[in-house]
Amino acid sequence: RPVNEMQQLARMHLHFEGLDPSGVRYRCGSPVSRTELMKVSAPAAADVVIMDCSRSAFGADQHTVEILMALGALPNPMTADAIAEVYNEQGLPVLRTILPSAEGLLARRDVSRILVLRAVMPSLGFVFLETGSFRRRNRFYFVDVPKRMLGVTIRDACAHFPDAVLCGVRPESADEDAAARSFFEGPAPPQLVCDGAWVLREGDRLLMLAPSASAARHIDGDVALVATVATPTSPTPPGFPPPLLRRSRHTLEEEDASLVSWRSPVRKGLGSVIDPSGKPRTVLVLGCPLDFPDILHAIAGLVTPGSEVHVMSSRSTEWRDHVARRHVAAGRGRTGTTEHMQRIKVHHIVGDVRSECELRALPLEKADCALVLAEQEEGEAPAACDSRNLAAVVALRAILTEVTGSPKKCKVVTELLDPKSQQVLDRNNTVRVLGSFVYSNCVSAGAFAMAAAERAVFEIWRELLDPQGCCGHIVSVPAHDIVSDGEELSFYDLQGRVWDLGGGALLGWRRAGERYPELGPVSKAGLRKWSGCRSEELLILRPDPMDAAAGHGSAPGSASAPYSARSACSGLYPPGEAEAERHACGNSGAHLPGSLPVPTLGCVGLPRSFDSTP
Repeated sequence: RPVNEMQQLARMHLHFEGLDPSGVRYRCGSPVSRTELMKVSAPAAADVVIMDCSRSAFGADQHTVEILMALGALPNPMTADAIAEVYNEQGLPVLRTILPSAEGLLARRDVSRILVLRAVMPSLGFVFLETGSFRRRNRFYFVDVPKRMLGVTIRDACAHFPDAVLCGVRPESADEDAAARSFFEGPAPPQLVCDGAWVLREGDRLLMLAPSASAARHIDGDVALVATVATPTSPTPPGFPPPLLRRSRHTLEEEDASLVSWRSPVRKGLGSVIDPSGKPRTVLVLGCPLDFPDILHAIAGLVTPGSEVHVMSSRSTEWRDHVARRHVAAGRGRTGTTEHMQRIKVHHIVGDVRSECELRALPLEKADCALVLAEQEEGEAPAACDSRNLAAVVALRAILTEVTGSPKKCKVVTELLDPKSQQVLDRNNTVRVLGSFVYSNCVSAGAFAMAAAERAVFEIWRELLDPQGCCGHIVSVPAHDIVSDGEELSFYDLQGRVWDLGGGALLGWRRAGERYPELGPVSKAGLRKWSGCRSEELLILRPDPMDAAAGHGSAPGSASAPYSARSACSGLYPPGEAEAERHACGNSGAHLPGSLPVPTLGCVGLPRSFDSTP
């Protein structure tokens, strides 16, 4: 693109976001030319980000390889990390072969997962949008363990961060394992400890959820967290700990020696199932982009077996079959695809998604959620695609209100591409009430920015989003399973209760009457009254029980139990219990990795017997 055009687009967008564009430099040239790359001092770059502009799923990877070949052929060897957007999974090892410092990101696959999550499990989808798009309040950060916290457990360290949420620990041994891997083994899987009993050691890194890097490092040195046996302001459910109170360190010296630290026995119940409702769902999909098989894989992994998916598009069924075959041939489908897809029944309908008459062919009266996807034609402008999607969601909402009598019965999620569409909706309440909107290009750009800023954080974020990730899963737990009606508890109270129940790290919640969840509440010490309303939910970063089963018998962080990817949560479950649960899940298809039989929870994850990634 010409320099003037790039400057105009960037300045208008950054001005709308309140950012200063003065630090951005623009240059027109071919990225596959060594001469052009030398003009921008590519060998001296700290990071190189390669993004596709054509949105062609089967031709973009070739252009990426050409750029990497040009970077590898520069006179001066390039030492920077190169992050490249790829569409086909089989192209990932090719990138590292051409340029060892290169890493390919399947950013579009991450977007597909978030789109489906936002429709099927809205709160979990919001968590990944907030932490990955750079447009919301919170992000993940890694910080070193403060010196004065060495020897303290994760649970006790949480209260010392008033502006952030301590989510887990990356042990020092994780970096040693990554350094020991050979080139052909590929990058080491990220490791994360989510056990409150883990003792912090020198070299460990804390994973923080915070609005800024400074907030993630801010320590409240005059506050400690203790458990008391004082009578709470409201009754405590049987088997739960009493509320935890924040006290100053000076007050602690005057406390009665009778104060005890309450530790609950290990309890089941903070696991998760695929769908919070536990019932088969009816999902509507309007639009057939080139990666629609990824969408179907994601839906199959999150809904209860026996669910139905109805796909409407003006594209023919022959075209859809052709794309699906190319999808598998290109390596994007994994082994076990047939078994995985048998969990849902897909109905293909040919029709115009903007026509109210043709939309009536869909089972609107029993629809639970709907996805309006960006079906961008070759050479079509993003704004044109967005206008078609907005027309479709307006028509769909009108019919849903007429058929069901309640527009809120069916959750509608719409994908938009153009930044200008995002700016229009931010100022238009009339359009925003039609449903939730996901700006896929914004999410993709956020993923690349996260990978360039701190690779370790991006790897953790991607693993949490991956249904078969080894770092654990973010789950949605009904608040009434943790608190009793009328209890007054602060964030620290709930956080301590979740740690004691062996459930992981509390990230935030969604209260009744609030449209969006709140991650890392600002007033963590403030008391909030909780009710038995089923719409209130807690968002928890939960460890994988596979880790607990493998590491049972040794205390976390002890010299006799060095950390490994499968021993992060030792002592939470009896030996073999997690394996037995997982085996049962694989047979029934009802539970996720890390699930325990509680039929009211939702999670990002799949049974490992279903070897597929949406």
